[in-house]
Amino acid sequence: MAGKQMSDETTTPQDSKPKPSKAERRALQEAQRAAKAAKKPGNAPIPVKNSVKTVEKALKPVADAKILEAASREKEKDSTLPKPASRLYLFKHLAKPSTDECKTFDSYKILPVFKNLGTSIKDGSVRGSSERCLAFISATMTMIRDLKMPEVAIETQNIHNINSFGSTLMTCLDDQAAYIRSLRPLAVTTQSFIQYMKVQVGTLDANMSWEKSREELMQVIDDFKKEQIEMAACAIRNLASKCIDSGEKVCTFGYSSLIAQVILHAWEKTKTDPDFLFSVLVVDAAPNFEARKMLKVLNEAGVPCKYCFLDAVPSISSTISLVLLGAHSLLNNGHVLARIGSAQLAACVPHAPVIVCAETYKFWDQAFSDAYEYNEFACPFGLIKPEALASNNCFPISDEEMLYDSEEARKLFASLNSLHLEYDVLPAQLVTAVVTELGTLPTTSVPVILRVKQTAASIPVV
Repeated sequence: MAGKQMSDETTTPQDSKPKPSKAERRALQEAQRAAKAAKKPGNAPIPVKNSVKTVEKALKPVADAKILEAASREKEKDSTLPKPASRLYLFKHLAKPSTDECKTFDSYKILPVFKNLGTSIKDGSVRGSSERCLAFISATMTMIRDLKMPEVAIETQNIHNINSFGSTLMTCLDDQAAYIRSLRPLAVTTQSFIQYMKVQVGTLDANMSWEKSREELMQVIDDFKKEQIEMAACAIRNLASKCIDSGEKVCTFGYSSLIAQVILHAWEKTKTDPDFLFSVLVVDAAPNFEARKMLKVLNEAGVPCKYCFLDAVPSISSTISLVLLGAHSLLNNGHVLARIGSAQLAACVPHAPVIVCAETYKFWDQAFSDAYEYNEFACPFGLIKPEALASNNCFPISDEEMLYDSEEARKLFASLNSLHLEYDVLPAQLVTAVVTELGTLPTTSVPVILRVKQTAASIPVV
């Protein structure tokens, strides 16, 4: 009995070992059979490589089962996290602006004034191509005013070296522009200003002192701001207001500071001529509802206005006699790059003239025939609750509406294909004329103006 008990105790550790699976036993038997066959005379030895492959093939289902089990555990663990949204094929070339500036840029390189500008552009406080360009010009002038001479130039006493001033300025400006571009692609107007800056820095006198170069460059920027933006807007306002006759039913879309100036200037005629009256139809579209700001500005001036959405225009298009539109840019082929929905509005009123108001510094030496080649992705959160993205103070946002811009909404959109484009391409065939500071021109004159500007080197094409 003692021997039997000892025998059972000795076999217990062997029984505790895990038994090989059926596939493992079969692989082991095949390997032993191959080894015996190799020992027999007259038989060619079976390559060991095949035996190893056979064993690996037999063990592969076991390994795959373990991998699948581990993957299922990870899947259950991350089931609460949103899946990354896949990109639509037609818009894969459009870059989504980065939301994490700290990982991309060194904080000490970005000036506070440009950080504030980036925040304003990102949250929609600064919208419109002219407004964004003016804000960028103001930030650039602040940067030039505060720009200090590098320590290397001070140590070498190279005060009259303009190359030090120009290289320091353009390096700093390129860093600021890259930061703004990471939050939202630069407007065509801003790109024109940056190209203008590069040309003007290159034409500065090499024997000019640092402070004198700073003063001259500040004067050049101030001249650009007055001539290309402010005085151009004043000239367009005077020309376009003549297109509005008494009894006109003017239609506008969204908000454009230039179009607002045109309408307000035309309304001033009513003070001297009581019989000169016209009305305005303000057309709006989701999710930004920019036309609410236009409606507020015109109502405060006493202009009779009506407000409707873009999808209601076909039912009242017969009452419209004139369409005034702003533009983000005018392309080389005569097409107009404007806010999304402009082409739909122009197509709804084929009987009425469509007048586009734009400064010549918005002319772009690019040719697009649709909105797929060049565009921007706008913020998608307003697609569920559009009022939560109202950037103006005309319509306050309640606490309930702000919930749609919360962390839960962001997790929801992380697993969706959000398609909210910023711009639309208005075909040249739908545009009657373009009002610029040079006069009222057809759309075919855009490449001519670009060639003249390129020759004069006043504003290089971008």
